Amino acid sequence: QLQQQQQQEPELEQEWDIDEPTNGASPDKVNTLQTHLKQLQSEDPMQVFIVRGIARMGFKSQDILANYFMKYGTVKRVMVAHSKVRPMKGELGAGMARIRPGSLGFVVMESAASARLVLAAGIEQQIVGCAIRVEPFQQMAKQSFG
Repeated sequence: QLQQQQQQEPELEQEWDIDEPTNGASPDKVNTLQTHLKQLQSEDPMQVFIVRGIARMGFKSQDILANYFMKYGTVKRVMVAHSKVRPMKGELGAGMARIRPGSLGFVVMESAASARLVLAAGIEQQIVGCAIRVEPFQQMAKQSFG
């Protein structure tokens, strides 16, 4: 019975398969918004777009987005930072953080032309019954201090 229960429970580690850490770091240290933004600094901003309102897709949002946007061209990577929520005092499992699906993601296409096609399809798009917003990515200018 325990074995059957373990098979039914989703394993959170499987949800990090698109941007899995290669240096032995835990997924919660690698898949943060800050980390994704740093990684995007090395990408051509014309190949990147932002997707908002994806939390209703759940923990499979990375796979769902990759499969959906493939119709516009090759998807290089999809990055979604899931949120940690600490339960309130008195709740079951108090002190233990739980993870909820991220609502913001970044999609990197293989070409700028593919990204333009996605953006040309409109700001609001329907994916698996979820209304999402697709917006162009703009890299922040690097500030120099001194």
